[in-house]
Amino acid sequence: MSRQSVQTPEPIRSLKQERDRFVALAFTAADILLELDEARIIRFVAGATSGLLGRDQDRLIGVALEELVAEDDRRMVTAVLDRPGVAGRFEAVMVRLANPHSAVTRRAIVSGYRLPDLGGHYFLALSLPKYMVATDVSTEARDVETGLISARSFAQIAKHRQQEANDIGSNYEMTLLHLERFGLLRQQLDRSLTDEFMANLTSLLRANSVVGDSAARLDQDTYSVIHGAETDVAKLREQVSKLARTVDPKGDVLGLRMATMPLDGAELGSTDVARAISFVAEQLKERKLSGRINSLRRQHGEMVDDTARRISEYRGIIRRRDFRVALQPIVDLASRQVEHYEALLRLKRVDESPFEVITFAEQAGFIEEFDLAICRMVIDKIKRAEQRSQVLRLAVNLSARSIESESFVIAFNKLLATLGPMRDRLMFEVTETARIDDLGRANAFLQDLRRAGHRVCLDDFGSGQASFQYLRSLKVDLVKIDGSYVRNALKTDDDRKFLRAIIQLCNSLGIITVGEMIENEATANFLRSNGVQYGQGYLFGRPSVDISDFHEQNTTQK
Repeated sequence: MSRQSVQTPEPIRSLKQERDRFVALAFTAADILLELDEARIIRFVAGATSGLLGRDQDRLIGVALEELVAEDDRRMVTAVLDRPGVAGRFEAVMVRLANPHSAVTRRAIVSGYRLPDLGGHYFLALSLPKYMVATDVSTEARDVETGLISARSFAQIAKHRQQEANDIGSNYEMTLLHLERFGLLRQQLDRSLTDEFMANLTSLLRANSVVGDSAARLDQDTYSVIHGAETDVAKLREQVSKLARTVDPKGDVLGLRMATMPLDGAELGSTDVARAISFVAEQLKERKLSGRINSLRRQHGEMVDDTARRISEYRGIIRRRDFRVALQPIVDLASRQVEHYEALLRLKRVDESPFEVITFAEQAGFIEEFDLAICRMVIDKIKRAEQRSQVLRLAVNLSARSIESESFVIAFNKLLATLGPMRDRLMFEVTETARIDDLGRANAFLQDLRRAGHRVCLDDFGSGQASFQYLRSLKVDLVKIDGSYVRNALKTDDDRKFLRAIIQLCNSLGIITVGEMIENEATANFLRSNGVQYGQGYLFGRPSVDISDFHEQNTTQK
């Protein structure tokens, strides 16, 4: 029988032509086409699978979609497929592909539909990036716990997305989320439960973000997501609220606040964008805004006005010395004798948080004025104690911003010279609230202090991403271990192991360790038995502006 004698029925031939036409058109915008069944198993595939996925088309039939995606992105892809938008369409996201035959990780944009009329099947297109590109940030620019973009890098990503939206004729928006009291809740829950919550929250935020990688962690409990203007923000709130109930079933602890604004302000620089985002985050946390708010450009304008007002107000506080220095004892854990005191800023206005004021001063660029003013007050205390024939040893915090300022160093050295032979009574704690950019220069400054007789402490060790880098680059006398590790040391085995590792590292380097936030004897005894020399916390005394509140051992008679 000749081939011409076998005739394909007209309806089937027509359907095949329609299918082929659809596939041809689809390939103008995609490199691989996939059809998945309801279980997300591949039922049809076409395209350049060998090059991108390392497998021929026929070897992909019956394979689960998640096998094609890098492990770290699988949870996010699941979240994307769980939330089809208008008419069943999925917003495009960037994923890393799993290719068992290649050491190079390829990225692809995944988009598509889920069509209920066709058995609930998924129809996906995988495309190599053309306009929308992956968020190319280093590991250091990501949050350690979640892998989301860090606050430090997010402004640059926002600028990139602004330009990208302009190039492709799209509109992007930014939504900020704040989880109220999650830190408190986290202390009360099993770590595995909070870890699962954090993993699911991260995946949900990524799934809603542009190309699946435009979400950031701005601080411990505040997040930001850049998404398309068509994203259903109300649905996102519903999903986050549902997720929150997994750790707070009654809903009486964890609160959620959200604010959404257009991602405009293309004329703003990265620094201005960063400040505007920070301003909105603070307003959100203080319950001064929520819901749909003014544009990023307008927020920047309001931030500039607010910043000018606050700078003027705080400089007035410095000029009038309208603050006090409270002292908290640091004791020898073996003898329980006071070794020295930490000097802590206390504003006379009770509605002001010292931490927020210091953070704002760092961001606004006048922290050096605060540091100098506090140092003057502390030096006065040391001199007055000397006049009473007492030796008072104090430690004061120095911001990374200050020690990198040449004008601060000049004024600071002149101030320290007034101590004369009493320099060894003043210690300095380097804080990590602001990042040290030039570690070599910072270390030179610290070594000058040590040679002059001052001891140097690295504060809140373990709280920031750069702690170990600082320990390697900065020669210090003491390390103050962040209170979160101390507080959890008796709760979980992992925290105990991590704390012991920090202690052993410091001891091997000949560095004295200080434990923060010691509130009970069990914690104090645990730290001492593991080699921590000094301790600080409510067990030994709360901060007080009056040194007479402490025991007679608080000062050493000459």
